[in-house]
Amino acid sequence: MTTKTLFDLLDDTCGPIEQAQQAVREDNGEKLAELLHSAENRKNINEDSFVNSQARENLLHFAVHQSAAICASLLCEKPFSWDVDRPYLIGRSPVQLAQLPGYAPVWYPLASHSRLKPLTAV
Repeated sequence: MTTKTLFDLLDDTCGPIEQAQQAVREDNGEKLAELLHSAENRKNINEDSFVNSQARENLLHFAVHQSAAICASLLCEKPFSWDVDRPYLIGRSPVQLAQLPGYAPVWYPLASHSRLKPLTAV
């Protein structure tokens, strides 16, 4: 008899973007990469998919808010290459968010991919 955990049940009921958010919350790069590489999920999880549609924040913005350095790095590396300079509704990009106090772990991977040089962490 197999026993399902609460996380297994959540995975069964959540859509791909919610599963990606959970991977980012855990800073689980393997789980996020698996979701992003899936052909079925590729159309649902991309740079134009908003985790917060009111603020127009995508998964990379969310990774910064969660201080998920592994996932943030994964999203801006090839083959994904998400734009670290892409602003959300109030005009801040993921790399600008990462410059704020408290987000130092995610600043370096994003800064190394930014077109806006020079950048310094606060």
